[in-house]
Amino acid sequence: MRICCVSGSTVPPEHENSGAARWLSPGPRLTTTRSPQVRTLPTGRWDIFELSYRAEGRRITVEPDHVDEIISAWGNELPEIAGLPLELAKRSALLVSAFDVAAGVELEKLGLTQAEYGVLATLRRVGAPYRLKPTDLTHALLLSSGGTSNVVKRLVAAGYVTREAAEDDARSSWVQLTPSGVETAEAAVRATTAVHARLVDRIPERTAKVLSEQLRIALAAIEEGVLIRR
Repeated sequence: MRICCVSGSTVPPEHENSGAARWLSPGPRLTTTRSPQVRTLPTGRWDIFELSYRAEGRRITVEPDHVDEIISAWGNELPEIAGLPLELAKRSALLVSAFDVAAGVELEKLGLTQAEYGVLATLRRVGAPYRLKPTDLTHALLLSSGGTSNVVKRLVAAGYVTREAAEDDARSSWVQLTPSGVETAEAAVRATTAVHARLVDRIPERTAKVLSEQLRIALAAIEEGVLIRR
């Protein structure tokens, strides 16, 4: 199966060969061929193709991915759900998974789980003296209070953090990195950033920048902070 995209539209001069994702009018046609059926869908989404090839009348041919197969299958079974929301959700999940899996390999070498890394990295990025109260840590990590408490206990046992009563509130406490915790946090951040960079290097630079900005807009539009941190 192949996906072919042909545009007869004129690309604005300021965007020609820029790699920026744009909606073109009247828009290219996306033709999906799976023997013995042929399904044609209108689309203006150039951002799912190799954008460096974009120009007036340019033909782009790419192989479909796993998400295309999922959408196609649901299109046959329940056409009303086989749309952009499902496609965006699946592609976003796969992107997150790719970064998480790559990071997980590096964290395993350091004997850390994703949750433990989250605590260490959060405490390190706030700066000296590298401490937060449990409620603030929970908010930053998007975990439950019980989940945060369990992770902190493991890190205390490992010698990476301490938990001491807060001077200004006897009912609260501070979770603070030890010198060993600072060292481990920095090693973990450098290792995960390096492996993420290797993934991003496989994406055309302009595409990666556009993707990052578009994700920022998308998250703001769905009020990510309210929906997730409520």
